[in-house]
Amino acid sequence: MIDISNTLAEYLKSFSGAKEDGKNLREDSLLPSFQQIAGKLLNGGHFVVADENDEVMRRVFLHEVEFYYHEEFDGGVKDYIVYHRNPEDPNKCPKTLPAFPIGSLHTHVSGVDITFEDNQDPNNPRYRASVLVRSFRVEEEKKIPGLCFSKAVDGRPTYFYNALFMGTDVIGGKAKVFWQNNNVKQCDEPKCKPRHNVGKFEVKTHKTGYEYHVKKKPFEQDERLWAFYL
Repeated sequence: MIDISNTLAEYLKSFSGAKEDGKNLREDSLLPSFQQIAGKLLNGGHFVVADENDEVMRRVFLHEVEFYYHEEFDGGVKDYIVYHRNPEDPNKCPKTLPAFPIGSLHTHVSGVDITFEDNQDPNNPRYRASVLVRSFRVEEEKKIPGLCFSKAVDGRPTYFYNALFMGTDVIGGKAKVFWQNNNVKQCDEPKCKPRHNVGKFEVKTHKTGYEYHVKKKPFEQDERLWAFYL
């Protein structure tokens, strides 16, 4: 069993990156934090989508999440599939991307991330950290004409956009999407496995001289157990 009695915000804000450990790889120190955050996301609450009158339209429950973690300094833990990280091309500006505020959403071509990057120095973050929602389930409480969600678990991460944003009134300016904690204090450790379609990377040298990373061909699975599911 793991403790999930704190709020999701407390777990995300207390995260401080990989720790030094003389016996194990530094990335091994991430697992307890990832397990606890995953336990909270999968068992300790859900997303709420409310309309302009604060009436709940639907609740979105998570069933599988994947963690992404990349350190920006030499010798750090590397996860080159992370979208929001400093560019490897030294000629690109900005050379350092400011950190997202903790708990903000990052939408990209693969889905939606919940971010908890280093905010000690937001303009020069040491690490990037986020959780991709891999699968989810929608419970509708208020029917919207022309919009209908399946009650089954949906394993298509890009469809999480629909669960959060479809049918919300942006003209009224009061539509809300937020995380709601529940009262569950403990849960079983979430099951874990490698992330879906995340491969290993190799170093290439650009014609102008700098090094950059590309996914290996043929594909080699990244074996880090950073996906958690019910």
